[in-house]
Amino acid sequence: MKRLKFKGKEIEKSKFKSLNFKSLNEEYDGFVDVDTGCPHGEGTLTVRNKDKTLWQIEEGIWQNGFLTEGSETTYFLHDDRNFIKKEIGKWRFDKDKNFCEECISGKGEELYYRTKKDLKDNKYFGYIKGTFDNGSLLKGEVYNASLIKYSDEDFVKKIIVKGKSKNFLDPDSKMRQNLMIGEIFFENGDHYEGELWHDQQIGLGTMTYKDGSKDSGSFGDDGTFEGKIN
Repeated sequence: MKRLKFKGKEIEKSKFKSLNFKSLNEEYDGFVDVDTGCPHGEGTLTVRNKDKTLWQIEEGIWQNGFLTEGSETTYFLHDDRNFIKKEIGKWRFDKDKNFCEECISGKGEELYYRTKKDLKDNKYFGYIKGTFDNGSLLKGEVYNASLIKYSDEDFVKKIIVKGKSKNFLDPDSKMRQNLMIGEIFFENGDHYEGELWHDQQIGLGTMTYKDGSKDSGSFGDDGTFEGKIN
């Protein structure tokens, strides 16, 4: 069989199975590095639970055993989420450290489906689309934020992220984080525009309530209105 080259390494087609973490069964079908046997080039990894139910499918371009471009579909059908999530994009790979980030970076999307049939027909009920940095949305849109568990609250319909604002100290992680500029649309008709963190109004902004009244000024770490700024 004639061997090909990809990213400076000789590759060949292969198919193998492995037992991972004693609870997940993996089956890979695609190109591998001739020297190491690791996925390298185009291929598909199918992961099943111990009871043979489908857990994840990763397909696309691999490098040194990591998926770096393509799609990752995870089947959360046996817990309280009860949906299927499909991530499409690129995963940043550091060839010097032989390390790949866990979440997509650059332009990409996460699509959410209720059933396998919906996935097949590409009928998603929610999404996150835009530009990411290791899974964090830098610019883009989140639709049905509460239903897809992007928000822990039950009443967030849509979030639009327009870009970065300034740093703040996250009270939970005690780490510096970037506030973003954007909009939040709530299920009850309320609308917020200004600085935000993930799914919550924090910093300077304006909340317009469905009755037309407004609060404009500073919002605290818990999202409550703290007062106008002079």
